[in-house]
Amino acid sequence: MKGLLAVLLLAATTATAGDPSALVRLFPQEADVFVSDARLARLPLPPAVLAACRADLSDVRLFDRDGNEAPYVVDTGRAAGVTMAETRTVEPKVVDVRRWHETRPDQPPRVREEYHIALPDDSAGDAAWELVIATPRAEFTRRVTVSGAGEDQRSRVLVEDAPLVRIAGNERTRVPLPGGVRGTITVVIAGDEANFLEPRFTLESRRTLGPGAELSAVGLAPLTATSNQGTTVLEVERPAGVVPEVLRIDTDTPSFDRRVTVWDVRPGSPDVRLGGGRILRVGTRTPLVQPDVDLAPARGARLRVEIVDGDSPPLGGVRLIALLRQRSLLIVLPPNGDAPAGTLRFSGGRAAAPQYDLAALLHDAPGAAVAGRLYDPAEVGEARLGPIRPNPAFDDAPALAFAMRPGAVVDARTFAWRRPLPIPAAREGLVRVRLGPDDGARLRPDLGDLRIVDAENRQWPYLLEPAAAEDWVTLTVGAPTTRDGRTRWRLVPASTPLAANALRLDIGTPFFHRTARISARDRDGSERVLASDPLERDTHDSQAIVIPLPAARVDALELEVEDGDEAPLALRGAAARVTVPALFVAAPAGPYTLLLGDPDAGAPRYDVARARDVVLAVPAIDATAGAAEPNPVFSQAARLAAGGGPRKWLELGVVWVVLLIAVVVLGLLTFRTVHRPG
Repeated sequence: MKGLLAVLLLAATTATAGDPSALVRLFPQEADVFVSDARLARLPLPPAVLAACRADLSDVRLFDRDGNEAPYVVDTGRAAGVTMAETRTVEPKVVDVRRWHETRPDQPPRVREEYHIALPDDSAGDAAWELVIATPRAEFTRRVTVSGAGEDQRSRVLVEDAPLVRIAGNERTRVPLPGGVRGTITVVIAGDEANFLEPRFTLESRRTLGPGAELSAVGLAPLTATSNQGTTVLEVERPAGVVPEVLRIDTDTPSFDRRVTVWDVRPGSPDVRLGGGRILRVGTRTPLVQPDVDLAPARGARLRVEIVDGDSPPLGGVRLIALLRQRSLLIVLPPNGDAPAGTLRFSGGRAAAPQYDLAALLHDAPGAAVAGRLYDPAEVGEARLGPIRPNPAFDDAPALAFAMRPGAVVDARTFAWRRPLPIPAAREGLVRVRLGPDDGARLRPDLGDLRIVDAENRQWPYLLEPAAAEDWVTLTVGAPTTRDGRTRWRLVPASTPLAANALRLDIGTPFFHRTARISARDRDGSERVLASDPLERDTHDSQAIVIPLPAARVDALELEVEDGDEAPLALRGAAARVTVPALFVAAPAGPYTLLLGDPDAGAPRYDVARARDVVLAVPAIDATAGAAEPNPVFSQAARLAAGGGPRKWLELGVVWVVLLIAVVVLGLLTFRTVHRPG
């Protein structure tokens, strides 16, 4: 077994295909790799490497000192506290067998079986053997004695009168042997029953390879921190290769008890809840501390941490620490003395995951036999990484250079609104533009009347994510009106229509149990009931109340609460939750313009949509659009001409002809009425 992985890795090295020089240019960073011998070695990846790479380590490659790609096996690490053990099973050779009945005066005959068993030539190491006795007999009661030579090579009784039982669902058929047993053992099975067991023997050894590794700690620096309506929201950037299993929240506040929710802010999709829980610290003589929140795997570029403060002040000096498993590579490189044996090149996010034939070795047979030795220092050596430096062969051209080209010219006069869009320089060429809630009021429901243009009105293709994030829009609360035990409030957004999917109410009343109805009011005066739910609060709860709504575009909302004989609720404020779109555009740095609002425009069709997965896999930087303003070159005539062409003009001509006929008819009727006698 020893050296099996090393042989497999060296064999796979000779089969690696491709152009190594072209591969080297994909990785912006590198570091020397040092090994002590030619066996399989474990190369731990420090947090600086993980932070620079993708989560799946697809942008990591190993090269030998001749510049050839060398395969590796990724070990994602063990969970903290999990013990690794190796179990070995051997079917020993039975060299002699004796079976007989002993007669005893005034007692039933006694059955005896004696087996001489040769232990394996190779030692079980520090682990002791366990003798497993299997027999087809359904029920039995026996005693077993084992004798043989111990570590001092002197024969003695190793196990005396151990129970061997299978009866009434209880079974005891395993006999532990002391450590260091060698050579041949004698197993005597005796009992008062008449039948022989005629068992089959196996030997098992179990060797503990050490406890699970401790989780590595990586500090996360908050990008933004806000506190509003009793909740503190921290947003931090998550390096792609840092996938925390636990988020530790440290603070200078000596005593606290708060609820925490952690969200995955994913580019191009709605935020996903990763986990939540209760964090606390009680500053007694023996402090009670519970600072950790277990998380599901994150995929987005940021984490959002929401801490419910209630009426307490926000926590002071909050520090966020990501705890994750130690990840490493299992490698084989020919040693080179004190000089580097190879080079690790990494980061950039430009390489696809390699398809090495050894990737399944840790999961499939014979990997099951190999995996137990991967954490044994006697089997696996240690490799180390030198200082990280820039890769001089790295090609720093944007990864999305193939998509950075303008499209067709658009007639800017057909769009009613515009927003200036300065696009900064992005290393990989991808920029994310988040639209605001007010933009939804300027666009069609399908968001198809949106364009990004340069100074020459050339379109720049983009990928649209209609629900990239969620935001809250403050609503103006009208004066309440109370009648027949019901109180109504009109809730109006600043820009309409608004695509709301939830309503948040800030109510000052400490305790209530009522029923609320939320309706949508449209410009034509029509009303639609969106929700009818209980509205409740216990005395210990001071959080705002959130009521889910079916996604709908509305001009105003109306809240109606059944008060009964109680006083109306103290409604202090309201907000609507909306989905916020985002655009992903590959464009060079420079001034651009967002054009919005052309109900007759067709939805854009760009070639880049066929490479959606490739584009969204590239790290994007944010670009912020300026304030919306009416388009100064907007022309209704241009929209009519562009929107329908000849058909539109034909429809317009028909309208004018009908109006002209109506004028003529009305004129004739008026003339006849004036000249009628009397």
